[in-house]
Amino acid sequence: MILNMKRKIILTFIISIALFQTGYTQNAVQVLQVPGFKEFSKINENGVSILPSGRYVKPAGSLIRITHDPFGMAISPNGKKAITLHNGVFTVIELESLKITRVPSYD
Repeated sequence: MILNMKRKIILTFIISIALFQTGYTQNAVQVLQVPGFKEFSKINENGVSILPSGRYVKPAGSLIRITHDPFGMAISPNGKKAITLHNGVFTVIELESLKITRVPSYD
């Protein structure tokens, strides 16, 4: 009986130490942030641009400017043209020459 009592006391002591340490141990927290979180967004046609979200982007191919805020893009089945839809306008892009046609035009 005394042996059981000693076991209970030792077990209670071990459990209380374990709970005490887990309550006061600080876990390291890793905070992930985008690389340009302190920078303003900008477009650099010859290098790395910064998106409004703080992410960096670099063109993999040729760059052309179109009307702002495109909602999406579709490429024709023959792969020769692409169309982007904007707010009230759309842009047709000839993919071989990168010639753009805005409908309606700026004129």
